[in-house]
Amino acid sequence: MALVERFLKYVSFDTQSSEETEVTPSTPGQMVFAKYLKEELESLGLEDITLDEHGYLFATLPANIDKPVPTIGFIAHMDTSPDMSGKDVSPRIVQNYDGSDIVLCAEENVVLSPSQFPELLDHKGEDLIVTNGKTLLGADDKAGVAEIMTRHGWRIENIDATILCQRPKLAPYIPVMREKLAAAFGLPVEAVSVKATTEEHLGFTGEGLGIAAHAVALIEAV
Repeated sequence: MALVERFLKYVSFDTQSSEETEVTPSTPGQMVFAKYLKEELESLGLEDITLDEHGYLFATLPANIDKPVPTIGFIAHMDTSPDMSGKDVSPRIVQNYDGSDIVLCAEENVVLSPSQFPELLDHKGEDLIVTNGKTLLGADDKAGVAEIMTRHGWRIENIDATILCQRPKLAPYIPVMREKLAAAFGLPVEAVSVKATTEEHLGFTGEGLGIAAHAVALIEAV
């Protein structure tokens, strides 16, 4: 699922918070959204997924290399402001914003204008996502949630590599190469193919002056 598509789905959840309930999460809708995200994390194949009774959701994306590296945490909140409704959000994409007023609701004369919000002009030429002026959009912080859930956006499914080498003979080393590549990309060994061939003494590889490699990877959007 693409970033914008995911964000537009997320803003359909009413997660408006409340300052009156004195419980966590402060409204039931936040837990509904958290459970949806938990299911999505499971479908994406993340690990160590937990959701506690207070709506705190955690998951781990394992490293795709075999050397120790620091753990990085990405954090976002699911609730939206208590000051305005987050129910029945009606998002709309303003494509290639031209710097003029944006009419959110003509009937109620709700207008988003650079005369009131001059920072809008910093985004001329960009696509903007707005509401109908009757609710919050919820970009704070469902945009952050969508960024985290989208991660890098693509996942490698398999790799097919061919090594061009006149000498030495590589057949004895291919199993280890497959294991190393699989570990580097977080794949099962069976998803990695490595073959070796020569160029029959032609070119720099055939003359033994170097080694070349070609690889094709199948990637899938996540």
